[in-house]
Amino acid sequence: MSRISTPVSAAPTRIYNPGSQGTPHAVIYNAGTATIYLGGVNVSPATGFPLPPTGKITIANAQTALYAAAGGAVTSGSLTLGAALVAGSTSLSASAITGIVVGQPLSIGNTSTEVVTVTSTSTSKVVTFTPATGFYHPSGGPLKFVTGASGSCAYVESAAS
Repeated sequence: MSRISTPVSAAPTRIYNPGSQGTPHAVIYNAGTATIYLGGVNVSPATGFPLPPTGKITIANAQTALYAAAGGAVTSGSLTLGAALVAGSTSLSASAITGIVVGQPLSIGNTSTEVVTVTSTSTSKVVTFTPATGFYHPSGGPLKFVTGASGSCAYVESAAS
């Protein structure tokens, strides 16, 4: 049985990857002070399974990677997408880059909202981020800052039987 500790922020973070042998299972603990949300690669507070602080969940036969994202406050902003984003995008054109810094979580969109983490910015108003988007976002859609979503930590114990 292995035990791995992973810091969780507003952007989806892979916390579990199944082994290649036997029947994998995972026990996930939330050792942080904020609720984390579990799910697939584009998990968010709107789409994930909530695991409150000190919570624990056992997933038998966990055969796919699991991701976690911490809940945070999405603050309003006046930034918008300068061009549409297709699913799988890892960069965007913004109306402005004022206030956007590397490492900052950004919320993209209105209906299929996703949270990403900024990996670089440029003077040409292009922002790169991770993970890739899972949905289409139209030009002019909102970009908002996410605050208060750090400091959570997921401990995962996994084993194959």
